[in-house]
Amino acid sequence: MRVNATSVFAAAFGALERASARAGTDGSEDALEALEAVCACAAEAAADVDGRVIRAKMERTIEVVMGCGRVVSERSPKSMRHVARLLASCAAAAATTKGESGGETSEKHGKRAFQATLNLSIDGRPKVRKAAVHALGDVVRRVRGDAARAAAYGEMTAAFARKIGEAPERAAAEMQKARGAAGAKDARARATAAATEALYMLGAMKVLLPELAEPACGACADACAGLLDLDEPLLTQHATEALLALANSPTMDADDGSEGVSADTIVGLMAPIAAVANANLNTAPTMVISLARLLSRAQCKLHAIDAQASAKALPTTFHSLVKLFASPHEGVATEVAEALISLVRSCIDSGMVQEGIKAIASARAAGKSAPSKPTTLMSVASSIESAIGFRYRGAWAVSIPVATCAFMRLGPASGPILAGTLNALGEMGEHASELMCKQQLQDCITAAIQAIGPEQVLASLPLKLEEAIDAELANRQGDGDGMEVDEQDVMNAASQETGRLWLVPLLRSGLVGANMGFFADAILPQARALGARAEHARNSQSSYEAQRCGAAEHALWSLFPAFANWPSDASDAFPLIAKDLGNALSSRIDLQGPICEGLKRLIRQGRIGAGVYEVDDDDEAGDGASTIAAGEPNDDQMPATFTVDIAEAQLAAVSKYARNFLPILFNLFVSSPTSRRGELSHTIGAFAKVTDQAQLGGFFRTVLRKLVKVTADDPGAPDALVEGGDDKTARRCTFMDLVFALVSGLDDQGLEMVYKIAKPACLEKESVIQKRAYKLLNELCEAQDGKWLEPRAAEIEELLVSGVDCCLPSARRYRLKVIGKILPALQERDAAADAEEGGDGAGSIAETGSLTVLLSELILATKETNARTRTLAYQLLISIPRSIERKNAEAARGVARSGNAGVAAWLGAATEEEDDEAMETEQMGVGVRRFFLTVLAGIVGSSPQMQSATIMALARLLYEFSSALVSTVPELLPAVCALLEGKSREVVKSCLGFVKVVVVRLPQQDLAAELPRLVPALLHWSEDSKNRFKLKVRVVLERMCKRCGYEVVEASMPKEHMALIAHIKREETRLEKKKKSSVAGSEHGAKSTRTARRSEWRDGDIFSDDEGDDSDDGRSRRSGRGGRDGGSFAPASRRGGGEGPRSAAAAAAKRATGGARLPASGDAPLDLLDDSAMRRSMLPQGERRRVKFEDDDDDSGYRTGADGKLMIVEESEGAKRRREEEEDNASEGGRSRYTSKTGKSRGAATARTNATGKSSRTVGTHNSNGVKRQRTTHERHSADLYKAKGKTTGDVYSKQTKLEPYAYWPLDPKLLNRRNSKKVAARAQLGGVVKSAKAAGILRGKKSKREV
Repeated sequence: MRVNATSVFAAAFGALERASARAGTDGSEDALEALEAVCACAAEAAADVDGRVIRAKMERTIEVVMGCGRVVSERSPKSMRHVARLLASCAAAAATTKGESGGETSEKHGKRAFQATLNLSIDGRPKVRKAAVHALGDVVRRVRGDAARAAAYGEMTAAFARKIGEAPERAAAEMQKARGAAGAKDARARATAAATEALYMLGAMKVLLPELAEPACGACADACAGLLDLDEPLLTQHATEALLALANSPTMDADDGSEGVSADTIVGLMAPIAAVANANLNTAPTMVISLARLLSRAQCKLHAIDAQASAKALPTTFHSLVKLFASPHEGVATEVAEALISLVRSCIDSGMVQEGIKAIASARAAGKSAPSKPTTLMSVASSIESAIGFRYRGAWAVSIPVATCAFMRLGPASGPILAGTLNALGEMGEHASELMCKQQLQDCITAAIQAIGPEQVLASLPLKLEEAIDAELANRQGDGDGMEVDEQDVMNAASQETGRLWLVPLLRSGLVGANMGFFADAILPQARALGARAEHARNSQSSYEAQRCGAAEHALWSLFPAFANWPSDASDAFPLIAKDLGNALSSRIDLQGPICEGLKRLIRQGRIGAGVYEVDDDDEAGDGASTIAAGEPNDDQMPATFTVDIAEAQLAAVSKYARNFLPILFNLFVSSPTSRRGELSHTIGAFAKVTDQAQLGGFFRTVLRKLVKVTADDPGAPDALVEGGDDKTARRCTFMDLVFALVSGLDDQGLEMVYKIAKPACLEKESVIQKRAYKLLNELCEAQDGKWLEPRAAEIEELLVSGVDCCLPSARRYRLKVIGKILPALQERDAAADAEEGGDGAGSIAETGSLTVLLSELILATKETNARTRTLAYQLLISIPRSIERKNAEAARGVARSGNAGVAAWLGAATEEEDDEAMETEQMGVGVRRFFLTVLAGIVGSSPQMQSATIMALARLLYEFSSALVSTVPELLPAVCALLEGKSREVVKSCLGFVKVVVVRLPQQDLAAELPRLVPALLHWSEDSKNRFKLKVRVVLERMCKRCGYEVVEASMPKEHMALIAHIKREETRLEKKKKSSVAGSEHGAKSTRTARRSEWRDGDIFSDDEGDDSDDGRSRRSGRGGRDGGSFAPASRRGGGEGPRSAAAAAAKRATGGARLPASGDAPLDLLDDSAMRRSMLPQGERRRVKFEDDDDDSGYRTGADGKLMIVEESEGAKRRREEEEDNASEGGRSRYTSKTGKSRGAATARTNATGKSSRTVGTHNSNGVKRQRTTHERHSADLYKAKGKTTGDVYSKQTKLEPYAYWPLDPKLLNRRNSKKVAARAQLGGVVKSAKAAGILRGKKSKREV
């Protein structure tokens, strides 16, 4: 007989029938074991056989399976899972009958099997339930295309769910009616059983609900929702998960004739879900989190099914979720915020927006402020506004981002729709300095600015700068009368004083693509008015008013760069403000920064929009040229609305006024100090790029004539030029800088004239002149994309070689830039010449001419003391072989640079992707290896400095191009090991750094092969602690062990040094244990997955004298500390060692009061339900505003006069004596009570307990009673120590005082310079502050330190 699936099925079911009959009559252990084995075989056979075979014998098969099930349930319950699989196969086979004979009989028996499987889904055995639920899901999926069968099976499932779902409620009612102990016990048992079955049923619904169609899906969902109200946490949680599975299920396709859950079912579920969430808001946070997630997913599901029904239900869902912000638990608020954000992104469509805009427009046309019937979107906006209301102040940190998402989602339409939200944000922004949600608030207002533009934002939140100044002046005039003022009036006055100046930084950071015409029409007139008022105040000797008006004017002018950030109407608006810009630029030195930055942005972004590649080199200059504040947006991201036509029109409008701006900029540049010329130079360079060549040529010739005259004039000549500096050198530098600013826009004739100026200056001995000469030469080499350099490459090469001995350190960096532009072509030329002579084309430093000199200078620059020069040298060492590889790749592909040849071909910029592509060609590594071997020749240099620098350069190349240089490293290591055994510590230090790079970059197998050579050479310095060589050797060995393993390293280690490896192994084991035992180590102690290809080079870590442990210590690299996430708005936990609240309610109270407190007094009652009034009444936490305007000893309040100067009032003798007595009593531990009018003491001081004088912050003195007391810190640093005795005035310096009475360190703008040399010169003044520092020496001893 041929064995197939059908024969196996027949044999298995025959054996099953016999085994079940035997087990039913015998009941022995052997019979039950045989029955279990046959059941398993039959289940596998039924799963493999074709469904038609089962349908042909459906009645007989069902009888056998049901009989087996009865026997198994009574005698062998562990075999029930196999019976469940058999029933599933029968039900699945019956579900697929369509048009077959005997189909009705098969369907009848299939329903019987399905019902039995439903019963098994609530079985007490987990494996049985799992098999039954899996089978039910398979059956439901099979009948999805057949409406009749789907309805039949769905009705059975719904009836089953209703029956099981209603049982717990009935059992609970019976338990309430039970009488007596026995009755109560039985009722409790029935209730427990009913709840357990309901829990099992919910587990089945998690699988079945997404597969069922209506009306069965709705009935089952109602049965699950009915279990939410039973106040049983476990049932509620599982019912929520079942409904969440329904909400997360994909929408069914109606093409197959089946429909999933209906909109009515979803709508019916939302009300009980919201009710249960509100009922458990304070008691069950985990449950509320799940319900909030379910509510948002259900709304999103409803929107996918029926958008109209979703629009009707969306306001109710929003209101229900917003109410959950009142929970004291942080997790609930966070989940609610995420739910609201998902609703904003998923359920708000264009139809809602259009409906809301039309309703608002119709209401305004009818003279109403708002529509009589709010639309869906307006109701949602009302909910968002209430979410940031005072009631939910504890959740502001997560509710404000919901408003941010709404602004971003609605875009320009959010202006009229979210007007109330914007006003609420403005009221909060007035007191945002101490709010815990300050960053979220600023982000939200910035999003609003980007969405609706500055016009609508300032229409809703006007700056009111002049009104604020008027209120502040009026408040100052009323100050000092000593009368008590109502705190509410103080808060209102304080709010008026500040205005909305805080909005200006947000406007600067949020404006992108704004209308510059608004700046010309609205902002600039206010700035002019404030400037005129400031000038009038200065003339009227009102310095305080002038200061406030000047600050406000500068704040408005600082908005110009923001309005110049990708503007949409610069071509029309710039002519309107050009005159004002020129006047302000020429007359106001304090406005030069924002004006220059705005002009540069207009030109640079216009060129980018027009398709010209533009590089912003403000940061490279290092001269403070960029005035962009921290946190402002990156202006390189061009918006889609900034088209080519807009860019070209913008450039044309700005270039039209270049002839007006350039003379102003020239005059400012010449008259300004060197520290302020950076921004002017870059602005001149920007205008030079867009100015007409004829006009620019005229300006250039004028500057050139002045430079020639300054160079040729004698310092004492009567007609000598005196502008531009105090001496001849300073004036030459000034005009050379002007020439440098114009180079980017000059033609060939102008560039040639610049070269004639720069060439002789490169050989001068004055450092400032030579530096500017090389700076000009570098700019010339970059001019016209390198085309200017091509015919003059030989001449530039000769100039560089001739100037190698006279180059000064300050000019080294710019000279290296020029060297880097011609070295690739020099190496290619020398390699080609060597190849023609029969060489290998590798070349070397020892065999070539110009390449020898220039490359040696580049290598030696890696040891420069100037960090920027050293960094540039390393960058050039990498860029040169990259350019060689890029050209080789193009040659291999047969691609030539159009219009470029020779030297210019090497200057083409390539992106990182192009470099990576070049590295993947067939010529990969040829140019890198050739350059590596060229640099390698320097290792035989005559001086230790050259050898050390060469090794450092080789390490940098190996670090970057390790894959191409793997085969070269074994040839180099013998020389490195030989140098390691030398006596020059400078060379040894570089060799140790090179070995460290080898250990990191070399493949593991190659590194293991080189260990026998490397380890003995390293151990030669393992006992030398000078220059930290011992520590360096240990670090290298640790990395070897990590990469190759301890066994491989130990095999290469001499026996006398095995203790070092044992120590390293112990330290590693100890560190691993420490990481595992700590929470931070278990979470963050995983090994880094960052590849070596993208790691960052840091020469200080490789060659410095300090070695640090590279292992992760559990601290975050981003924040610099471990602990809680910075995004959390909860206070510190008590379990973490902090002084946090003891409960979630206390934490919520602390968040609610963090940054806000209510006024303590006031005649008018405060409406606590008015969110606007509550926001206006808030006071920043920690900033206690003064209620009594009187002069007291509080350091937080100083009296000032009308001119803004401090008013110093001499203290009377009586007041001084009373203050001293009070300080005496305070220092002695007693208490004195004074009246507010007379200041006389009402009680005696307590016993004096501080007579020992051991405090480190006080000094022993004697009071009027002769008892020794401690001098307070205030007395020690008080000016009374230097006050003359008797009637003499002035300060007196005695031998008893260790410090001078006053010491001044004047502020120097050089401290803000990026260059360390400038900062060091400024800090040097600190040495002269204390005149007798060297003479007095360092105080020694505790007594001397106490007396200071």
